[in-house]
Amino acid sequence: MNTLKNEYGGSLAGKNVVHYSELFEQWIAQGKLTPKKKLTMTVTYHDPCYLGRYNGVYDAPRNVLKALGVTLVEMPRNRENGFCCGAGGGRLWMEDTPASRSGPQRTGSRKPRHFPA
Repeated sequence: MNTLKNEYGGSLAGKNVVHYSELFEQWIAQGKLTPKKKLTMTVTYHDPCYLGRYNGVYDAPRNVLKALGVTLVEMPRNRENGFCCGAGGGRLWMEDTPASRSGPQRTGSRKPRHFPA
């Protein structure tokens, strides 16, 4: 979404490009998309850097999850203060030492705190 919205240009210039979670959120609110089964589980959500930090999309994914019936809990570092998992922006292809990899640090911090209703 980030590339199409912010970098592609050309025939997409001036078009309203949205993330699928924003589209699902809109369809759920309009009654065009109705979950058929509620999920009875507790989940956490990791804010992807390009979706959150670079495009300011934080609520749509959470609202879709809540519409599915899950109990949503937040990671200690979330939204604008989210912790990079290290997989985006090409970092996935970098040669890191195990101690410098942020992914394991991120998953190790998954002690959740409850999301306010």
